[in-house]
Parts: sequence; structure tokens; C-alpha cells
Amino acid sequence: TKWFFVAEVHALKDGEENLRIARENYRKVLESGNAGQVDLVADRILSMDVSLNDLKEMEYDALLILKNSLRHRYANALLGTLRAQAGEYESAERYLRRAMEVGRPEPGMKNDLALVLSSQKKHEEAELYAREAVKEGSESWNYRETLARVLKAAGKVEEAEKELATARELAKKAGQLEAFEKLVGK
Repeated sequence: TKWFFVAEVHALKDGEENLRIARENYRKVLESGNAGQVDLVADRILSMDVSLNDLKEMEYDALLILKNSLRHRYANALLGTLRAQAGEYESAERYLRRAMEVGRPEPGMKNDLALVLSSQKKHEEAELYAREAVKEGSESWNYRETLARVLKAAGKVEEAEKELATARELAKKAGQLEAFEKLVGK
């Protein structure tokens, strides 16, 4: 369609304004109901939202995409994360679980789900997902920090402290000690 072509041209240009124009035209493609391009267009829209760090539009677009493709993985994962950040844990859990049903669940999805489950005091399942995320992303200090948080919430303080120390070392190794300390409040 014409909108797809215009979106593609602007997506290739530099600058936030071009990204916004491209996103608006991709939205028109999506709203036109051209089902053959839903997943491609949806991924591009959400990638632009992430690039622009536009949380309000990200939520709008994810919901728009889910109207066309309820099982769109990226839209469900982003909505799950956004709902978790807003403290809407039951909703976050639904979106994250739906995202994980489509394809192989990524460690980041498992990590986010572990945090959401822990916030709902579903400690056993939270620990399971946190450990899976750590196993699959063993060099990620974020996943270790989540596991530490989940363990602490479950009352496993000693093990949580060990995981937190490991997370700190991984953050230091990755040159992200400042980000780690900001996250854990040190």
C-alpha cells in the first residue's frame, strides 16, 4: 500500500521526526486490515516506540496490534512489562504468559514474569522462572538480581545474598556497577 511505502522511506531516514512519520504510516497500514503484513508492520511500530522511548504510544500501539493479532509476541511482552511497571501485576502476568506461549520463551520474558509472580507472592513459580532466566542468561547481572529479589521475598535470605553478590560481580565485570547499585539502592 501507499502507506507502507511512505513508512519504509521515512524509516530509512535519520531523526525522530522521520521515525514518527514512519510509525504513523505503519499504523495506517495496520488499521487498513492488510492481514498479510500485520506481524511485520507491528514489529516495526513497536521497535520505533522503543527507539523513541515513548511509553504512552508504546501502550497504544501494543493494544492496537493486539486487536489485529491477539497472540503477537512482542506486543504482549511489552504490555506485560508496562503493566508490571504500573503495578498491575495480574494484567502483567496475563500478557507475559501469552507472550511466552508464542515461540520459545526468552530469558527476559521469564525474568519479567518472575518479578510479577513474586510481587503476587507466588514464590515457588517465581523462583522457577527466575532460575530458568539465570540458567539461559548466566552472564546477565539483571537476571541474578531478580533471582536474589525473588529468593529474598520467599524468605531465602542467605541464598538471596549470595545471588546478589554474584550479580554485583557480573555488573562490575560488564562495566555496569553504577547501574547495578542504582537498581539495588546502594
